[in-house]
Amino acid sequence: MMKKITITLLLSTFLLVLAGCSTLSPAPAAQAPAVATVAPQTPTVIYVVVTATPAPTEIPTQTPVATETPAATATLMATPTAIPVIIQPTDIAVAATAKVVATASPKTFDADGTAIKSSSYITITNITYTGDNKALITWKSAGDTPSAFWIFYSTSYKLPFYGGYPEYVVGNTARSAYVDGDAGSIVYYRICFYNGSGCDFYSNSYKFTYPS
Repeated sequence: MMKKITITLLLSTFLLVLAGCSTLSPAPAAQAPAVATVAPQTPTVIYVVVTATPAPTEIPTQTPVATETPAATATLMATPTAIPVIIQPTDIAVAATAKVVATASPKTFDADGTAIKSSSYITITNITYTGDNKALITWKSAGDTPSAFWIFYSTSYKLPFYGGYPEYVVGNTARSAYVDGDAGSIVYYRICFYNGSGCDFYSNSYKFTYPS
């Protein structure tokens, strides 16, 4: 049995060899040239980002212009011109009067010669010699009206007063009166505002010298 199987295998092998030889015997056919096969590749997408850079703005070159330096402007200061003041004679008279009033305002005095405040006053303004040892005394008065003006006088005391020295009595509307004295004598006069029983106040004291 084993021999049959062996023979069978040998025969089968032999047949296979023959079959192979018959297959190889024909001339080889011309082969087509090999064509390179390119395997398809997935394209790689490259994104190119183009950034638009703004073109630089062309700044026009300015040609320097010569600047004129302003000339120094001289500031003229107006010098005040003295304007002559024309003084009229009347202005001088008014000024002189005002000065006299301001510096020699009327005052009222008591028996001792002390200045006192009063709305009324008497002021002896002048004594003029009229001859024959006589003189004219004048005064001004303002304010209340006295009962009379009493004119006191003395050759030794500058402030003669009521009750101690002789007097001249004149009316309350008088503003002047005649007085007398010895030749070459010096007499002091003072007028009082007589109220009927005494003197409310006195005028200034006035010194007068009679001619010799």
